[in-house]
Amino acid sequence: MRILVISNFYPPHHFGGYELRCKDIVSNLQKKGHKTVILTSIYRVHKTQVKNNIYRALSYQLKYFNKTSLKNTIIKELRDIHTLKSLINWWRPDLIYIFNMGCLSKSLLRTISSCKLPVVYDISDSWLIKNWICDNWLIYWQSSSDLAFIRFLKLKFLGLITKKYIKKYSKYILPIDSLTLNLKYVYFTSNFLKTVYFRGGFHVGKAPIIPCGIPMSLIALRGEKRSPLKLLYVGNIQRDKGIHTAIEAISILTKKTPIHSLSIIGGIVDIEYTEELKVKREVENLPVMFIGQFPRDKVLGIYKKHDILIFPSICEESFSLVILEAMASGLAVISTATGGNKEFLKDGKNCLIFRPGDANDLASKIEILIKNPDLRKRLGNNASKFVRKNFDIEKIVDKIEEYLKWVVEDFKNA
Repeated sequence: MRILVISNFYPPHHFGGYELRCKDIVSNLQKKGHKTVILTSIYRVHKTQVKNNIYRALSYQLKYFNKTSLKNTIIKELRDIHTLKSLINWWRPDLIYIFNMGCLSKSLLRTISSCKLPVVYDISDSWLIKNWICDNWLIYWQSSSDLAFIRFLKLKFLGLITKKYIKKYSKYILPIDSLTLNLKYVYFTSNFLKTVYFRGGFHVGKAPIIPCGIPMSLIALRGEKRSPLKLLYVGNIQRDKGIHTAIEAISILTKKTPIHSLSIIGGIVDIEYTEELKVKREVENLPVMFIGQFPRDKVLGIYKKHDILIFPSICEESFSLVILEAMASGLAVISTATGGNKEFLKDGKNCLIFRPGDANDLASKIEILIKNPDLRKRLGNNASKFVRKNFDIEKIVDKIEEYLKWVVEDFKNA
């Protein structure tokens, strides 16, 4: 198959696990002989860049509202639509494969739906629900959506500004409602997400569940046990990840057990929150180290040098790749069970679970593993076997490939 992949970000320029997962899937589809072109944003490259069939060309919007003139907003909309249309006409894909379009122009979705090609949505988070209004162009229209006369004037104004482009792209640039999208071909990474979209008004029907996977061949098992133990957090540094709960738990533990260190690895998303965490560490002289952000291959090597992964998220996680990676490495995992994560976390079997935001509960679970090395080892071994059996990316991509082939055939026969 010839596949056009669309993602808001793509490694090495990315935020988190979702984009890494996109690359893993694309790489494995390529190994199977499928030809791919990736269309993504200019995030961190700042201008159009084409390399190895990766087209970094789309504008993006990280904040809810950027101070951009209406004229520049329209120019960006038209430019992005032109880029997409040109790429489709040149590449002539058998399938358009959408991973995540949060922070991208939603006009692109109208363009895609008009191309008379099968479109598959990989839904691994709630971008179609939460991120829909993070769009300057939609904000412009929604501000007077109930006033038909104002809407008519806006259309006239749009026609005057765009002139030569309006006839060519008018049907694409008009506002679109997420609920009007055709999600005939969609799969979710968890039942939790499927339920979220169903409750959000989307017709998800018989959409299959294809969970996340990780590249087992890149993950080594952890080494010999250490004393004192080394605890680890991996992920973005932001408040809803609950890192403050982990640091508070370390504070509680240092008052009654030998000091065990906590390493925090990840990019800083919330500067103010990060400073709060560092102040607490300094004031209480806690064995907490902010290591920084590393490429994925180095992070995979860091797992094996630690004993316990702490995943203290207080938000509804869709499906955490970090937990899967740590489990595959043989670490004992102590985690909250929010969102899709609770579908594979089994308390007392492959992890220990604590209540979100409850530092005392977390501290007690850490203490249990400190005092019970046999339990720690058993959880790590069970977790590694479980993940390596059920979440190998190669096996997951087998399921994805089967689904994509079915979509192409079903579209032809429709």
